[in-house]
Parts: sequence; structure tokens; C-alpha cells
Amino acid sequence: MRRVPDKQQSSFCVNKLVQFCKRTDLHGYKYIVMDELTFAERCCWAVCVTVSVILAAYFVACAYAWYARNPIVTRFVVERQIRGSAVGCMLHGNACCRQASTIDFRELTPHTI
Repeated sequence: MRRVPDKQQSSFCVNKLVQFCKRTDLHGYKYIVMDELTFAERCCWAVCVTVSVILAAYFVACAYAWYARNPIVTRFVVERQIRGSAVGCMLHGNACCRQASTIDFRELTPHTI
């Protein structure tokens, strides 16, 4: 297997990075490689993008650590089952569904459900 020279390999990587910066929709990357900007402006954009990526990674890590320490537990408590409901039909089969036509759903209020 033929080995690629380091200079040629680094040139390939730089070329791919420049193409990524020009074509990405992530804000700020295209300004790093824009030919119309001065070197100082491009350096400023590079610093801004780098700081943004570092801060984003830091905040994601902090949020993950907080949720790992304080897990959110969700519980569902069913107080009463309405005969003839879709859940009741799934649980009890066709016997319940035949009775569904006799239920007057207008009598149900949020307090009775």
C-alpha cells in the first residue's frame, strides 16, 4: 500500500475543511474562509465560532449532568375507567364495545372522567 505524503494529506484535509465551511448552513463558518474579508475579520469569526462551539458543548454537558442527578419520573394514575372507551374495549374485548352504544357521552364532564 502506497503511503500518502504528510503535506499532501494535510492539504487534502484543509481543502475538505474549506469546502465544509463554504457549504454548511451553520452560521459563521462561511465567514472564516470568505475571500472578501480581511485576515483579522476571518480570525475574529474563527474565534467566535470556536467559542460558540465550546460553550454549546459545555451547556449540553451541564444539562446532561443535571438531568442525570435529577431524573424526571413520570407516572400515570388511572382513577376510573369509562366503560365503552377505546381503552376499555382494548382491554375487555368485544363485550364492552357492544355496550358502548348505550352510553350517553354528553353526561361526561371533566370531573367525572
